Amino acid sequence: MTQGNDYVMVRIYFNEGDRSEKENLAKKLLSDLLDKHLVAGATLQRALAGFGSHGVVHEATILHPEARLPLILEFFDSSANVSRALEYILTFSGVTAISWPISTY
Repeated sequence: MTQGNDYVMVRIYFNEGDRSEKENLAKKLLSDLLDKHLVAGATLQRALAGFGSHGVVHEATILHPEARLPLILEFFDSSANVSRALEYILTFSGVTAISWPISTY
């Protein structure tokens, strides 16, 4: 990536435990983005707590460690690569994507 060029930042939201067929969705998305060379790099983050459109707060505690917490998959790349990656990612149910233009420094 060249410094100063324009790129697109993407955040994909979904939940821990979401699946694609029989495979963990987080693992599948991350490995497919790498294996299919869709983007240069990506980061998967697990939330401490969160809530969605249903208004129910999910958080992991000692008594309930498997809380289906929100996950965020984040990456940036050229507009062409991001378009190709989003076309693939949005085929999975349960994901929400947002994107915005950025510049690298």
